Amino acid sequence: ESLVGWLRSCDCPTQLLTVVGHLDRYAAERAFDETLRFEPRTGPLVAGQRHYHGDFAELSLRIDHYVVLAPRLADLEGRPYAANGTWSLISPIPECSFGEAQRAVEAAERNAAGFGVAAEAGTALQIEELAARTVIGAHEAAVCRDGAWLDGGFVTVLTATGLGAHAEHGMLISAVQAAEVEGTVSVHVLPTRRETVRRTLTRRRQWLRYMLREGPQDVDVEVALRDTEALQGELAAGNATGVRIAVTVAATASSG
Repeated sequence: ESLVGWLRSCDCPTQLLTVVGHLDRYAAERAFDETLRFEPRTGPLVAGQRHYHGDFAELSLRIDHYVVLAPRLADLEGRPYAANGTWSLISPIPECSFGEAQRAVEAAERNAAGFGVAAEAGTALQIEELAARTVIGAHEAAVCRDGAWLDGGFVTVLTATGLGAHAEHGMLISAVQAAEVEGTVSVHVLPTRRETVRRTLTRRRQWLRYMLREGPQDVDVEVALRDTEALQGELAAGNATGVRIAVTVAATASSG
C-alpha cells in the first residue's frame, strides 16, 4: 500500500521494474568445494553439506526495485498514447521536456519519505545495466513471436491478463522463486481520472447484475458485485482512487 500510494503521489505514469535473481545451485556447490578443508571430502557429512548449500541457493531470492517515471506515457484516461490509434511496444512516445522530467523526479523524491519509501535517483551505470536487459539496450538481439535472444540469453515474456479466483497476496513472488530462473517483473501504473473509474465500475456493476439475473446463482459473482458496490461507495466518499495497471513477467535463462 505504501509503494502504490507513493507511485500514485507522483501524479504521472510510472513503471515499477523488479529484477529477480537467484544464486546458482552448481555455483554454490562449487564454492563449497573450493573452500572445503574438511577430510574426508567424499564422506556423507560433506555430501550432505554440499546438498544443503545447493538447496539454499535454489531457495534464495534477490530483488532489486527500480521506478521509471514517464510523464508523457499516457493520457488523462490512463491509456498509453497510440500512433495512428493503435498502441504497441514500439509506438513512439511523446517526448517530455527536461523541466517535466525534473519536476517528476523532484516530486517522487520529496514524497517518498512520507510513504516510508527509501528512494534516490539512479546513476548512469544503473540505468545502463537496467537497459541492457531490454531489446533497446542489448548489444545483440533477435526477436521472434516465441521470445527474444539478448546478449546470449533467451527471454520469454508472459503478460498477466487476469487473476484466478483464489489469487492471494504474494503468489507472484512464490511463483518466481519456485521457477528458479532470473527475470524482470514490470508493473505499469497509469493515473486515471475519477470519472473514468466511475464509468468503469458502473459498467461492471451492470454486467454483474445481469449475470445474477440471467445466469445461474454464483457465489463468486455475488461477492464481486458486493466488492464493486463497496468500491463505488469508497470512490464517492473520496477514500479510494483508481489507476490502470499492467503486469508483465520476462523470464530469462542462459543459452548454455
